[in-house]
Amino acid sequence: MDKYLIDTCICIAMIKGNRQVREQVAKVGYKNCYVSDITIAELLVGAEKSGKQKHFNDVSFVMKIFKVVPVSNQLSTYAKTRAYLELKKDTHRRL
Repeated sequence: MDKYLIDTCICIAMIKGNRQVREQVAKVGYKNCYVSDITIAELLVGAEKSGKQKHFNDVSFVMKIFKVVPVSNQLSTYAKTRAYLELKKDTHRRL
């Protein structure tokens, strides 16, 4: 069975009622779709910036229909790897 990681843009399209997006997600099955905790954080930033309860409710809706996959435990590894590569690239520029 295929699994799908839904990004922030798709979540927003669903929240806004985009029929095509909703139909496609329904077609593949909500149980086969996931969102990362980063997507939830991005949606929460939008809700905080708007200050509207509706937007917080929208985030709750997304969290109810999709399983939230934690990726934050990998962020430290990502940060270290990216920093290493960027520093290494800068070293080559100075040569």
